[in-house]
Amino acid sequence: MTEPAIIIVILGILLLGSWLLVRYFRRRRLLATIAYRLRFRFSAQHDTALPDSLAGLYIMQLGHARRAYNVINGRRDVLELTAFDYSYETGLGRNRTSNHASVVICKGKHLLPSIVALRENSFHPLGKFSPFLSLPTRNPNFDRFFTLYSDHPEKALGVLTDDLLRLLLHCRYVNWEFNDRSIVFFADCLLSAPQLRRLIRRGLQIADRLKKNQESQTE
Repeated sequence: MTEPAIIIVILGILLLGSWLLVRYFRRRRLLATIAYRLRFRFSAQHDTALPDSLAGLYIMQLGHARRAYNVINGRRDVLELTAFDYSYETGLGRNRTSNHASVVICKGKHLLPSIVALRENSFHPLGKFSPFLSLPTRNPNFDRFFTLYSDHPEKALGVLTDDLLRLLLHCRYVNWEFNDRSIVFFADCLLSAPQLRRLIRRGLQIADRLKKNQESQTE
């Protein structure tokens, strides 16, 4: 390679690195702004304790070296919301791959049946969730986007009302899970700040709808 060509390659690498760095810090600033407007807390620090505390979730079964960063956390009435960027590694040595995802968790006070919903059945195998059974909803439009699994299909179908399915269809670009008292949304990539803001608002709306449905069933 000639000297001018080498210089061009080096400049190209420097420009690309600078663009990625600016993009990273701009996104982080936007996430902090989202947290401020919601009156939530924001931390850009890398956190290994948060993934460990969520070890029972489907997405936390994947890979190793798990870390959360750009964490948004706060409360809205009885709901607790946590949103974060999530990184984990798969493989070892030269075959090691870094993976990144966006995660939003809405935690309420009502116990939910366990459900894992995989977008287009293309995210990851169920792993230790393999005892879960496939769960068609009998809603062709919904089943076109998600493949559902549950360890208790009858309870799951009782919770997935038509109005709730309509709200969940707005989140068809991410995977989701009901686990204990939490609704969990997870994408297989880092969402943009506007996408994450919409998902946070949609998650709060879905959690509120679930709460109202469950309260009406107990009256």
